[in-house]
Amino acid sequence: MPNSSLKSAGFRAPFLPYHCIVQITETYDGLLAKSGNTPYIQNAINHFRNHQPPDIPFKPLSFLIAAYPGEPAQIILQDNGKRVAVPIPPTYLDDTEQRQKLNSTLESAAQGYHTAHAKGMSQKLLAVYSGLGRFGRNNICYIDGLGSFFSLKAFYTDIPCEDVSYPIAFLESCDYCDLCRQDCPTGAIGQNSVINAEKCLTMYNENNQPMPEWIPQSAHHTLIGCLRCQEICPQNKPLKVNVKRTLELSECETRALFTSGLEAFPPELTQKLRQFGLNDFVLQVVGRNARLAMQNICMDD
Repeated sequence: MPNSSLKSAGFRAPFLPYHCIVQITETYDGLLAKSGNTPYIQNAINHFRNHQPPDIPFKPLSFLIAAYPGEPAQIILQDNGKRVAVPIPPTYLDDTEQRQKLNSTLESAAQGYHTAHAKGMSQKLLAVYSGLGRFGRNNICYIDGLGSFFSLKAFYTDIPCEDVSYPIAFLESCDYCDLCRQDCPTGAIGQNSVINAEKCLTMYNENNQPMPEWIPQSAHHTLIGCLRCQEICPQNKPLKVNVKRTLELSECETRALFTSGLEAFPPELTQKLRQFGLNDFVLQVVGRNARLAMQNICMDD
């Protein structure tokens, strides 16, 4: 089976029967009732519905969900004589080497079958339904041995698999721990397992709309997304995350990043950022987020 070959290559790769799309659809339909009719939630639901049924040239029988360790990364910014490291959560960086290794291993192992990338749905939700992961209080997926620092890739396949799925599960340790709730910079994490999406910093620094004034300056600390709840989480403490991929920008490149949008970046800067693994989704907001994070970090020094 392809998942055995992927495991030998260093990936975690369970199957999930495709008929679980029924439960997945029910989960999306229930988002509005649980989280309120916010634009963020509505966009997620619409994105899911727009990709169903999947536009693929075969009848899917299963999902294959592959996970591999995410590499912590940082970007070094320099401005007015100050040199600041701004972290990048692993899930936002395209690890070309790992992605190519995954694709080539899967292509070799799945000969005689079809595969296609699963689009439009939460891959962490697929991971939880497959039994690979569990949710934390912060609504982030955790995998034993990897914590929350990993990357996920999901595929539709026509490979038959065992008719096994799992209910949505949560970390037992969250029952008596609320460090993430205490450390959330915007108060998005409550007592239950559903975060307040309207307060989540990630929601705002993933889009290029003006940053709301109610978000405190002290909240900004990453190039994209948020790391506060993951950095303090006991599930991540045992992980070795000391080695970081680093991209260093000169003062001239930093100023260009701060003062222009993606369309106006110098071509050399755009190429440098893309080669590091930042896609256009991130590049649309990277200038604003980098500026806010550097201002905050410099205030703390």
